[in-house]
Amino acid sequence: MNLTLRELKACKTFLSQAHILVAAVRSQFFGAGDGDTAARLNEIATRLDGEIELVERLIAKAASNGEGAA
Repeated sequence: MNLTLRELKACKTFLSQAHILVAAVRSQFFGAGDGDTAARLNEIATRLDGEIELVERLIAKAASNGEGAA
């Protein structure tokens, strides 16, 4: 499945917003003394970081292939 540049940018926006949400929730659990849940949320945030980097590489590749700016 090939995504357009616009779709890739939408994916990046979604993943970035999810990362912000996970970080905020992680802070709440950490502040409440629930280190186990905070640690699990940290793992999720790390995975989201990786996915964001992957989408950024796909965006760069699509842009360099002249798929147009969206």
